[in-house]
Amino acid sequence: MKLLFKILLFCPAVLFAQTKTDSLEYVAPVNKESEFTTKFDKQISTYVLTNNIKLFKSFNAFDFALTENYSSTFIRSSENNVKDEHFFSFKTDYSISPDIKIGFGLNNNILSDNRKIEINNASQSDFTLFGSLTPETGTSIIPYFGYSNNRQIGENDYGYVYGFESQSGYLSTQDLTVNSILRFKNEDINPRKNFLRYFNVDLKNVFNEKAANSFSVFYTANRKDFYYTADTVTAKTFNVTNNIQSRIETNYYLQDRFLYNGLFDVMRFDLTGNLSWREIDKDTRYRISNPINSSNYDYKINELKFELQGNSSINLGLFEGNLKVLFSEHDEKHIAKSNPSENSIFKQAHDDAESEKNNTSLRSSVSLSGLFNFSKSDKLIFSLFQNKLSYNTPSDNNNDDRDELYSIIRARYNKTLSPLFSLFVNAEADFNHIVYIFSERSSNNNLNRVIKLSSGSYYTGKNFSSLNTFEVSANYTVYDFEALNANLKSYSFRQYSYTDSSVVKLTDRLSFVLNGSFKLSEQGQFSWSAFSTHPTQYLAETYLEPKLISYLYGASFALGIRYFSLDTYKFNNSVKYIDSRYKSVGPLAEIIMSRVHNLSLNFKGYYEIITTTNNPSRDIPNLNCDITWNF
Repeated sequence: MKLLFKILLFCPAVLFAQTKTDSLEYVAPVNKESEFTTKFDKQISTYVLTNNIKLFKSFNAFDFALTENYSSTFIRSSENNVKDEHFFSFKTDYSISPDIKIGFGLNNNILSDNRKIEINNASQSDFTLFGSLTPETGTSIIPYFGYSNNRQIGENDYGYVYGFESQSGYLSTQDLTVNSILRFKNEDINPRKNFLRYFNVDLKNVFNEKAANSFSVFYTANRKDFYYTADTVTAKTFNVTNNIQSRIETNYYLQDRFLYNGLFDVMRFDLTGNLSWREIDKDTRYRISNPINSSNYDYKINELKFELQGNSSINLGLFEGNLKVLFSEHDEKHIAKSNPSENSIFKQAHDDAESEKNNTSLRSSVSLSGLFNFSKSDKLIFSLFQNKLSYNTPSDNNNDDRDELYSIIRARYNKTLSPLFSLFVNAEADFNHIVYIFSERSSNNNLNRVIKLSSGSYYTGKNFSSLNTFEVSANYTVYDFEALNANLKSYSFRQYSYTDSSVVKLTDRLSFVLNGSFKLSEQGQFSWSAFSTHPTQYLAETYLEPKLISYLYGASFALGIRYFSLDTYKFNNSVKYIDSRYKSVGPLAEIIMSRVHNLSLNFKGYYEIITTTNNPSRDIPNLNCDITWNF
């Protein structure tokens, strides 16, 4: 009997599967810990409240699972915006025997938004009866049947929802492990129909302690029908208020991965190949011969992608290195779907509009990283990255063809002078060159160079610790044809920054903490040939947050001050003058408690008095609160 169930579950899934496990609605989660989480965040004029609860209980042969997620966002402006999202799920089952269960489930989704958007109010409610058959550990089959109500922009649809879920994980042979998932779901909510088809299987074959191979296959098809407001002509022709759009997305995915760990006992090799195919099919229920609205145009998208990635690492003790090579090819085609009675002029315009979106791309990249362990106190870390992208569009009406070359090189040297004090020096250079193939867009050809130099120190003692970082960065963007076009201006952005994070331990339960940063930035027009800058804007930014922290009963309580200022300067004939000033200052308070009696609390609030140039001062409270209770 067990062998029969394996064959029924596994054989269909061999054809359709994926590497990632999709969420199942009726299979009980592995983690059955009850939890309540609430978060509130208020920043300036935006208020966000989020509540989540998970409740799992068992009474003899009964199991109960309740999940509720609620999120509300309020944005205060000239026209206040309120958006609410609510999800509720309740499931209970009764064990008739160790292998058989029956139960029912309730699901409710609500979306409400006071903005005048296409779908600003929607809801869906389901009631289902289900059974669960577990022929052996790790294998389950769950059929279900129920009734659904779905509401969108004033339209209420009712109908049946039915399907089944199954999953299986077992050891086929001593070396082969098989995991599979199947989902089949229909929603017949006339006049709309939604469905989901999902098949997945993962096979892992362990040849020996050093070599293994995994193969994954995936197939999914998902259809969603939704209402949108019909245009005037369509509404009059078909005597409807809302039109219906169907979107079917189908995905196929194949992956094979070979891992060899232990080449010469110092190397690891990993080779992965992926092949994926996606199809998107859009249909409009009520169509007129010559649509005046582009939302009534139907289309198909076919997308094919191939990716091959190799990764190898070596560990020689003194040197640890990693090399990764990636090659991918992507092809995307947009196909217009026309009504046979459609006027040839409209049909041709539709075909041309969709064909302009066709594109192909080739991407290849190489990355190399390494670590030299010269001694316990001296380490050199480096990384190199090279990426090449070629983007092509077959249509004569699309001139977005381009090549892009992107390179990064980084090096960092760490020196430990003593158990209490260490230093580091870091250098980084980025190089990005974009070249458009056709003359219509070649004026956008540009070369971007970024150079960063930084150094810092870290000291940690019995009563004092401090992390300090100094950084100088320069960003230069130069257009290839600046000399031929007066409207193209190369520009630069240069910045100096200093950050400090220090802690002074005053007593066993009291500490003084200082976090702060200071930045000077300059923007300007730039000439690469002369390597000179004509500054246009100068910024000075200061941030300070000193506070006292007390540690009591597993929690920390902090009181302090938050200060932020931003001064903006402009230039007149190379003479710098103040243009605007922004300053925010006020008290702050924090409470942090982690897993005390299964309760976690993170509270941070600060009050800021904001003053800006030529504007009256403003007082704004800000609050962030995060509470989690495991019970």
